[in-house]
Amino acid sequence: MFCIVEAKQWLLFCICGLFLFAPLHAQDPEEALDNNEDSVAMSTIEETQLADYYQEGNLAQIWANYLSALKQEKETLKDKAFEEMRDLKRNEGDPVFESLGYLFLQKANEENTMGNYESARENYLHAIQMNPYLWPAYVNLGHIKLKEGKGWKSFVSMYLKGFRKAFDGQNTYFLLAVLDWFCSNLIWILISSFSLYCLIVSFKYTRQHLFIFLSDKNSPYTKVVLGVLTMVLPLLLGLNLYLVAACYLIIFFPFFSSKEKRNTYIVSLFLLIVPLLYGFQYAVQSLQVSKEFKHRNKQFYLGDSERQIADLSKLLESSPNDEFLFSLSVLKQKRGDYQSALANYDKLPEKSEFWAYGQINKGNIFYLGHKFQEAIEAYEEAVKLRSSLPEVYYNLSAVRAAMGNHREAEQALIKAKNLDPVSVESWEIKGHLVVNVEMADVQGIKSLLHSIKVAFVNSFKLEMPLINPWIFTIAILIACIVHSNFRNPRLQPQSCVKCGKLYYPSESPNSDWCSQCVHIYMLKSDLPSEAKIKKHEEVKKHIAFKNRLGFLIHLVLPGAKGLLGKGSFGGWLTLLVWVFLLRFSFISLSSIPHTSMSYMSGVSILSYFMWGTTAVFWLIFGLRAAWQED
Repeated sequence: MFCIVEAKQWLLFCICGLFLFAPLHAQDPEEALDNNEDSVAMSTIEETQLADYYQEGNLAQIWANYLSALKQEKETLKDKAFEEMRDLKRNEGDPVFESLGYLFLQKANEENTMGNYESARENYLHAIQMNPYLWPAYVNLGHIKLKEGKGWKSFVSMYLKGFRKAFDGQNTYFLLAVLDWFCSNLIWILISSFSLYCLIVSFKYTRQHLFIFLSDKNSPYTKVVLGVLTMVLPLLLGLNLYLVAACYLIIFFPFFSSKEKRNTYIVSLFLLIVPLLYGFQYAVQSLQVSKEFKHRNKQFYLGDSERQIADLSKLLESSPNDEFLFSLSVLKQKRGDYQSALANYDKLPEKSEFWAYGQINKGNIFYLGHKFQEAIEAYEEAVKLRSSLPEVYYNLSAVRAAMGNHREAEQALIKAKNLDPVSVESWEIKGHLVVNVEMADVQGIKSLLHSIKVAFVNSFKLEMPLINPWIFTIAILIACIVHSNFRNPRLQPQSCVKCGKLYYPSESPNSDWCSQCVHIYMLKSDLPSEAKIKKHEEVKKHIAFKNRLGFLIHLVLPGAKGLLGKGSFGGWLTLLVWVFLLRFSFISLSSIPHTSMSYMSGVSILSYFMWGTTAVFWLIFGLRAAWQED
């Protein structure tokens, strides 16, 4: 009968192994994300070119002239080439806007490497003029100041200035790249910490597992093979760390204490966050190649307005919505095509969130045409829906003043200042008579968050691989519970907490100590002195070994001592934070999937901060905690 039970156990192990082997042939969520990103990007490139051949040739020729003037040290020709590039940037928009910044940044890095700091500084400044969001340009300028002996204060100042520019709300695609990068690392951290938890806790019960197979005297060699084979089965299957740890969790789960089982359930719940992160990452990557999202960002409204109007008109034909209609109206208003702009503003439905903004801009057109009463009516319509907009009161103030109603104009201006004094002061300094509401003012970060939310919801409707981690985690827990219920607890050996000796619970009156330790240390039974001395030596060696092992593992993995001892949940939280700190301490900012970050050189201030935080955490939760007695 015992052989039949063991045969069932071995069959269960094989089934678990084969079940976990299946994900090897399934599509990995990260691979699905990469494939989706590549396919969408390829289709986007096929549909439209970033710049036509003429623009590329023109840029290449001007850049060659600039390099030639730089080599010959002809300042006049160099300045002329730079001005031509600035004109090209203003006329052509985002493709040239991006390319010129990277060209100057690459040249500056070359000069910096050769020690030509003056030339490098000049090219870094040119790069910033072309693209003010280039964080590496500010950082490398700070490095030059540091080499010139201007002190850490100058370096930190430049670093923080670049940081603020890079994380500006208008630098949307960089923010998306950072979110993508952070999600990837967070997924890695959660899976790694779960895997380490399973491996550390399972390590405690290796001897108990092997003892089951070694205890049958009828076929010792067979039992040794079976015991070792179940240990190496996950490795033979070629699984990754997560699936290897999951296999060990299923194998050793019946030996866990009730507290360790409860903690395992809680830790597994954290893995349910992984599919959410995959969905979020998928949403971010979808937005990076989305044409519609591109038109929502002021960052890309930098070139020829005619091209922007043509692009938006085509986009409206394929996917009409109020947002694109409002953007097209604003562009036509800027161009001076007021009649067409008014016609488009009138097409906005009153229920639309953009209707009030359209009324403000309509009022501005009436104001410029000296139709003051119509302008006031448009502004008052906007106030009915959006009374919290400072633009409408600022514009009302201008119209009232133009009509000679200075008292009412002053009251409207006071309302605008109460709502947003900084913006009103800026408008007054710049001499704006009236202020238009543009897409960036309407959406900003709100557009980014809303777009991510929509793409995040759609990701779970379209991509099955994203929910695979949920399925795997639930399946692993079910397999653990089935295996645990399948075993007879009375036939499961336990390790004595006092001496480490293996025993069956039915042989001892105490659930944690073997019968000898109970009689010697609890009941104080009168046993032969030789037995007592032998037992004392066993206890002494076991405690010394356990302390040494726990100390060494805890030095490398803070929190492991708690997992090896009482299996506390706090031990896993400590381990999770440690893995988080290690990951972000040794990963470079240049790994952020954005073109600009590939030009980042040197050690960043964030790296120093993470190193210091990691060291302090290790001293408190690693070194100090390792010396503490249980």
